[in-house]
Amino acid sequence: MTKSSLMVLSVMLGAGIVSWVVLLLNSVQVLVTQAEAKTLDIPGAPGSPAGPAGPV
Repeated sequence: MTKSSLMVLSVMLGAGIVSWVVLLLNSVQVLVTQAEAKTLDIPGAPGSPAGPAGPV
């Protein structure tokens, strides 16, 4: 392998790892906000979901 192809591979691997970390952080944030919404589910509170939550 040449050095340039190794650099391209390492850059692609790094970008893939970064995107996976971003996806994981986003899913964790969604779960945390859903849990907070359930614990703070006060009837009639502004912003509380009236119907069932979105797609599970």
